[in-house]
Amino acid sequence: MAVVHLHCSNHDWVIALEEGCSASSQRPRVRVQARSEVWGSPRWIWALLALALLWRTDGKGWPQTASFAVPPLQSGWRPWAEQVEALVGAPTPLHSCQQAAALQTWVQKVVVGHNLCPWAADTTRTGSLALVSLEEESEEELAAQILGHAQLLADAEPPEGQGGATTMLVAPRCPSILDFEAYLELCAWVEEALEDSGLDGVVQLARFHPDFQFADSLADGASKLDAADFVGRSPFPAFHLLREQEVSAALDGFERKQSEEEEDDREAAGRTVAERNSRFLRRRGVEACLRDLSDCLPSEATS
Repeated sequence: MAVVHLHCSNHDWVIALEEGCSASSQRPRVRVQARSEVWGSPRWIWALLALALLWRTDGKGWPQTASFAVPPLQSGWRPWAEQVEALVGAPTPLHSCQQAAALQTWVQKVVVGHNLCPWAADTTRTGSLALVSLEEESEEELAAQILGHAQLLADAEPPEGQGGATTMLVAPRCPSILDFEAYLELCAWVEEALEDSGLDGVVQLARFHPDFQFADSLADGASKLDAADFVGRSPFPAFHLLREQEVSAALDGFERKQSEEEEDDREAAGRTVAERNSRFLRRRGVEACLRDLSDCLPSEATS
């Protein structure tokens, strides 16, 4: 077991990770993120989680010092869902976390079932998708957790042919993100922190929300539901972290399957998928799309 030591001096945290890990000073604010070169190990996620835990459990403010045990990293490659479970310390209890269970049902029945994402079926089949329920109640603590999982994902190196790595997060104890505007603000905040920490272009954040609308619909102030928006509508708010390298590889593979007469680039491949989804969902209609979401909800939520 490694140990994370936290010491506070003049409002600065000195975060020291044993077993050959590096050390740094960092103010206890979520938006001030350590850059990638500061941390010598993906175990820095535990420092962020420790800070969030200290803030939540200490009613008098930040304590002067604390220590946390860190489980050792596993050697070799296993399905990403198993690795995240081992690092977090416990699996997401789908039987008790209704949001996580609903999200899993939505991925299987809607995303995979309607082929909205051509790569989702392989991701679920190979255990490449880690579904995690976060316990944080405030947006600041939630942002710290999301950023920690983003760094963890950035450090993943799946061997070719053994599946990929992607993480989907739900936050059932943070009610503020049920509001779509608040959710978007938090996503923008996280994306800014990803850029500040050197993860822009390494990890991307995909947004899913029960009230999802595309930006052009929001700008136009559209009041009528557009079935095409349901490509981003999930039963509960979710944060989907993806490795840019895998996204690019997937688009390259999709691109090669297209006609030679079509535009030959990743952007065109992504546009092809988006346009296909819009046509399919609009043919399906708003009422059918609403039923799809309703069918994924726990029974007490629909009664």
